[in-house]
Amino acid sequence: MKRWNLKIELMSYFCTTDGENAPGLIHDKTALDHGIPYIPAKRIKGCLLEAAKEMADNDEIEQEMLPRIFGRPGQEQGEGIRLGDGYLCRIPGYLLKQETDVEISREEYLAFQKIMEKNSEFSADWLEEIFTRRQTRTALEESQIAEKHSLRTIQVVPAGMVFNCPIEGELEEKEKDILCWCAKGMRHMGLGISRGMGEVHCVLEEIKETKTCEQSREPTEQFPLEAEVSLSYEIELQMPVVLAADAESGSDYIPASTIAGALAGMYIQRHSLGKDAHTDAGFRRIFLRDGVQFGHAFFKKENLEYYPCPRVIALVKEHPEQWFYIMDDVSAEVRRKKISGQIAFPNGKENTIAIASPRKEIHFHHARPENRGIAHPLNDRVKNSEENMGQFFQYTALSKGQTFSGTWIGKWADLRDLIECLKEHQYTLMLGRSRTAEYGRARIHTGDLTVLDHKNKTTRGKQWLLWLVSPLVYRKQDGMYATGFEPLLKDLEEKLECNITSSKEMCDYTVLGGYNSKWRLPAKTYPALAPGSALCIETDRDITAEEIEQQRWGMLTGKGCGQVKVEPMEHWRKLEQVKEDSLKKCRGGLVETAPKAEQKQNGEKSVLLDVCLEYKEKRCQEEQDKDAALQELEEHDKGNDFLPASSAISVLEHLARTLDAKQKSQIDKILDKEADKIQNEEKKNMIQKFLNPCNGKSNAFITCYLDAAKWRARNRETGLNQEERVNE
Repeated sequence: MKRWNLKIELMSYFCTTDGENAPGLIHDKTALDHGIPYIPAKRIKGCLLEAAKEMADNDEIEQEMLPRIFGRPGQEQGEGIRLGDGYLCRIPGYLLKQETDVEISREEYLAFQKIMEKNSEFSADWLEEIFTRRQTRTALEESQIAEKHSLRTIQVVPAGMVFNCPIEGELEEKEKDILCWCAKGMRHMGLGISRGMGEVHCVLEEIKETKTCEQSREPTEQFPLEAEVSLSYEIELQMPVVLAADAESGSDYIPASTIAGALAGMYIQRHSLGKDAHTDAGFRRIFLRDGVQFGHAFFKKENLEYYPCPRVIALVKEHPEQWFYIMDDVSAEVRRKKISGQIAFPNGKENTIAIASPRKEIHFHHARPENRGIAHPLNDRVKNSEENMGQFFQYTALSKGQTFSGTWIGKWADLRDLIECLKEHQYTLMLGRSRTAEYGRARIHTGDLTVLDHKNKTTRGKQWLLWLVSPLVYRKQDGMYATGFEPLLKDLEEKLECNITSSKEMCDYTVLGGYNSKWRLPAKTYPALAPGSALCIETDRDITAEEIEQQRWGMLTGKGCGQVKVEPMEHWRKLEQVKEDSLKKCRGGLVETAPKAEQKQNGEKSVLLDVCLEYKEKRCQEEQDKDAALQELEEHDKGNDFLPASSAISVLEHLARTLDAKQKSQIDKILDKEADKIQNEEKKNMIQKFLNPCNGKSNAFITCYLDAAKWRARNRETGLNQEERVNE
């Protein structure tokens, strides 16, 4: 895998709008990450592709080279380049009031992101003030007069900043040269490129390959190859992830089919199967015949794993911080509200449910018309057009930096083969849609490996609440799909070797489908019981929760279906019954796990954050110096004989503003020397007296002092002139 860095230097004001705005303040906001500007990868890839199409139209390169470099819909894994977001790597010194530019490495930028995510006291607003500016413009009428109600404010990034975009892919020498030409030909990006904005200078630098491999904890246990084992794993999102099955509304978990698809691509590449993968016995067993049961990856936060909430739990509508058990007859007297998030049971907190949902974000994109002479999509404004006029669309993505966990169940030989596939790809997964730019990168960590053994477990009982955390699919003998728990109960009795009675079930329904990117056709649909469906069961012998939870039930277990959770009924019976006259006394508590402010841990450092905090301190000090300058001027200017002529003050002010950085440290001495050059003793003494408060003061103090004095003197002179005219 070859790697490059695309350096993008801003030569003018720049704005890559993210589709958001600030009503009443900003109409178009630039893309920001915790207040720091960045360039979305899809914008960069689109501009590179546009430069390539221009060269193809001019017969400088072959048209068929473009899909090999930039990929195509439904492409095979490894085809084309893959881009990351353009992150800030150089800050011009003038933005931070420093003499030299500030270089930011990738590691330092990632450290900055982690600190900002963990510390809510660091607001992004003050970072926006450093790295962005506001520009206003109006539309002009034919008479070149500003059109009414057309004033727009755009948030822009100042010139001088440099961004670094990582690129990787398997390219031949000729394809690499074309990519280099595309980088050189990319001269403009973002909004307003026909109005002096978005000018960039790009350089493509190849990175020499290193054999360093990111490590992940590998299972050290050794088992017989045919042993049935369970492997836990965690997935950390390094980029936002758009799940293909639910791109518009998003999902609260990562489907097992998405993970299995990524691993299938690795398996095909490792064993060089190509298009004949379905003929390989190992591939068929693992991925096509549910030989490995890939579980969904559920949201994990603060060492708590969150699962879909059983429908038997609801909130009190009038008191949403309280919850109750629907199966009780008394619950009919209570107005209820469905729990929308996922739940977990904190250790050591009896009768308490933690509820949370993963963070999501909306990204806006557009596809340009096939006619590249049209700069913007027009599909929503052109009717009955046979030509593709482009379109606007949006993705709802799981935010980066979050963790999801799950388990795989299968033979040790198959799981070991999958671990080797992950190792070859440095434990990196590409998940969901738009994996070649801006989305999809995740890091997987393998965890504990255990044999499926249900003996010697501490939690035992006969009465359980069972609910689904993934869809359940059963086909009955008549070929129809089951709409209840009867087939599951039958399987439970056979596997557990006991009699089971059930009562009080609550069912929700869904339809499983999807899209086969290989065939570019919709996948087969299956009616299923939806996650959250629940029922109460009672066995005639003591069983453990692991006997039920460590197995997958029904059909499509290789795609994550059939996963259940159980809790002893006694846990639910400890809930205090909710009555209309005792709602406020309900013991059932609800813990909201919204992000909390965390203190900055020792050892966490970020050069980017440090220079920004240093700049913030400088700004605060400057504001204090300016206030002190105004107070000093007000204190000394109590008569008409203190201020020199406004023209003389203007000369001093101009001198102060034109000094370089080194001279500004001695600005008070330089002004004194300038005053000594005055030959008129009276005038010299007056100016020296006027400059006395500036001795030993900062540049901010002196410039504010001179500016305020200039306008005060000018207003005073204007008033005297008017008085003279009246007297005449």
